[in-house]
Amino acid sequence: MEGIFINYRSGNHFAAIERLYDRLIWHFGKNCVFLDRSSIRGGERYPDVLREKLEGCEVLLAVIHPGWLIDADNETRLIDREGDWVRYEIKTALELGKLVIPVRLDDAAIPGVDDLPEELKELAVRQAIALRTGGFAADVEVLIGRLEHQVTPSWRPPELVPPPPAGTGARRRLAVVAAAFAGVAALIVPPVLALAYGRPVAADEEAPLSFQAAMWSALFMTSYPIIAGLLGLVRTRINNAEQIMHPISSNRYNSRFAIPVGMTTVALLSMIILAASGLTFPAYVTIMVLLVTFAGYVVALVRAERDEEDEERNWPRRPRWPITAPALRRGVERVRNRLTVWPAPLNREQQLKAEWSLAVLAEAADDFRRQGAGKRHAWLNRKFPRLTLACGLWIAATVGLFVASLSPDIAANPTRVRYYLAIAVFTGVVLAIFASGGELLYRYWRWMYGNVAAEVHDEVRELRGLLEERGPTSGVG
Repeated sequence: MEGIFINYRSGNHFAAIERLYDRLIWHFGKNCVFLDRSSIRGGERYPDVLREKLEGCEVLLAVIHPGWLIDADNETRLIDREGDWVRYEIKTALELGKLVIPVRLDDAAIPGVDDLPEELKELAVRQAIALRTGGFAADVEVLIGRLEHQVTPSWRPPELVPPPPAGTGARRRLAVVAAAFAGVAALIVPPVLALAYGRPVAADEEAPLSFQAAMWSALFMTSYPIIAGLLGLVRTRINNAEQIMHPISSNRYNSRFAIPVGMTTVALLSMIILAASGLTFPAYVTIMVLLVTFAGYVVALVRAERDEEDEERNWPRRPRWPITAPALRRGVERVRNRLTVWPAPLNREQQLKAEWSLAVLAEAADDFRRQGAGKRHAWLNRKFPRLTLACGLWIAATVGLFVASLSPDIAANPTRVRYYLAIAVFTGVVLAIFASGGELLYRYWRWMYGNVAAEVHDEVRELRGLLEERGPTSGVG
């Protein structure tokens, strides 16, 4: 046992002992406070239990009441009786080097050095703490303040788990190499197939399928910078909406916002595509891609919901890596909810958990700000590593399809400059689309990272003030 051993003598003052015990177990936890009547189970050998608890405790409170030393009825010295457990417990604690604190009840006086047996004389020179009936609550808080740094907490913060590596290992390099080969294949294979099986297109013929696919792909790409630009224009409103939505549970967030917005977006884009081209093959493929992407989005939301349920059960814990704005805001809301619901004054475990959680949130907010302060290529690799590779493949495939649509004509008339110029212009347009979208998105995310980090720091300062108000001294009078 690590904690507090309450040493007392039986008498009509036991109600004060129980009151002291109740307040101490509320603050430190039941496993950290020992009182024989409440802590020894029926059938246990109390001499063995007392010795074990004395050896394991960190502090012994020697409660001294009027008549503690001398029996007023027959004027015998109780401390000199053979087998006096009060004497044995104090003597053992002093011999073991434990911190022994005399606790005076009301008008009780601490015995002098000459009044105590040789092995207890040290008790007379230990600073005592008074517990008065009229000021019991305030006096107990003074005692708790004295014990705070002497008693080992029953709750310990979870061990620090380092974030996963940034993906610079063998698997990361293998993925980059595979994506590079896939990109080269996407760029080369369509023109090669067109040269092998295609033919020049006459003026009155419909454009080849490869050309239609390349145009549709390029058209769909334009949604990237458009969406990124719109995010920048309404970023304050988006942030205000997220401040309302992020703190709520994932279940409510998904059902009321994320999934309905995702479904609406897919439906609108599908209607625009159908209105522009009808149910052509490229339009069909594009709509299928949208549906598959939305399905993956829903799966990610369900996983996030399960992760949040796990975090709620195992609170407090560090935010998962990489840190996100919803995780920070929900972390703040968890602390706020607990500080609001917990009755004052907070016990030690509640206080330690809230303090640790707020410190972790402040540290996570700093990490979150640093995530948004990196260079563009580092931000892309850290925030969207898979999406970056996928976009590279997309660009290569789109340019490859466009080149494939012109390859038979180039083979028939390789000196026509306009074919090469068309390829260069198309490639430049595709790259410009992605570059402009990436820049706009980067600026939006950089602003968002800094804004959320500042918001979390403000919330943490506010909650630390609330924690101080509801701490051990609140409600004392």
